[in-house]
Amino acid sequence: MFETDHGRKATPVVMLSSLTKEGADKTVEAMEYGAVDFITKPSGSISLDIHTIESVIQSTVAEAAQANISVLSKQESSQNHHSSIMSAKPIQSDTPIVTIGASTGGPRALQQVLTSLPKSFPAPITIVQHMPPGFTKSLADRLNKLSSIHVKEAENGEKLEKGTAYIAPGGRQMEISQNGVELICHVTKKEPINGHEPSVDVLFRSVAQLKKCHPISVILTGMGSDGASGLLDLKKHHPRTIAMSQSEQSCVVYGMPQAAEKTGFIDYVLHLPEIGEALSQKIQTKR
Repeated sequence: MFETDHGRKATPVVMLSSLTKEGADKTVEAMEYGAVDFITKPSGSISLDIHTIESVIQSTVAEAAQANISVLSKQESSQNHHSSIMSAKPIQSDTPIVTIGASTGGPRALQQVLTSLPKSFPAPITIVQHMPPGFTKSLADRLNKLSSIHVKEAENGEKLEKGTAYIAPGGRQMEISQNGVELICHVTKKEPINGHEPSVDVLFRSVAQLKKCHPISVILTGMGSDGASGLLDLKKHHPRTIAMSQSEQSCVVYGMPQAAEKTGFIDYVLHLPEIGEALSQKIQTKR
C-alpha cells in the first residue's frame, strides 16, 4: 500500500471479469484508472465453477501485492526527466518499425505512450500486450478513441501503415513479414511461447528476420522476461536497432524491462513519460 496525495491508503486492485464485450470494456476502463491486473471468469458472469481457477486467483493476487502501485498515483510529465536520447541524432530510414511489448500495467503505460504520438507519426507500431482473447479489441478501441494515431486490433494479412498501431489479438501470435517495401501482418493460432499467446519474443523474432527495416523496440512494464530473447535476435540481425526499456521507477512491475536490461542490449532506459517523446523526436523518414 502507499499514501496517496490525500493521505489515504491505496491497495492494488485485481479485476474479475466475464468474457463479454461489456465485461472486457469495463476491465480495460478499470485498468486505465489503476487496476493492476485482471482474471477472466471460467464460465460467464455467474461462474459457479469459480473454484476451478482458485490457484490462478491466488497467484495473480500475490503478484499484484508486489506491484509498484505508487506510480499510478503520480501524474508525471516528460518535462521532469531528461535522457541522453533526447540529445541524440534522429535516425533517418525509409523503413522504420516500432515494436512494443507489455504485460502487467501495460494498458495504462500504452495509453501514455500512444496518446503522446502525433497523427503524422512516420512508422507503423506493432504491439504485444499480454491479454486473453476478447480483451485486446476493447483495449485497441479505447486507445483509438484517446489517441491521435490510429489504433486497432491486428488482422491477418493486412499491410502495415505509418501512423497506425496494431495490437496483437489475445490467443494469437503476431508476426511481420516483408513483400518488397511493404510490411505484412500475420495473425495465426500457434503454440504459446513460455505461456504467452501473444508473445513479445515471437513478434521481435519475426521483425529480426526482415531483410530491410530499422527496428525500434520498447519493453514496457510487465511480469516475467518475455521480449528479452527476441531482443537478442533483433540486435543480432539488425545491429542498428534502437532498444528502449521503461525505468524501474515508472514501472508497475519491473520484470520484463529488467530482463531486457540484463541482456546488455538496451540502449536507453526511460521514464514512461519520455518514451512517446523519444519515439516522436528520433524517428524520421528520409526525404
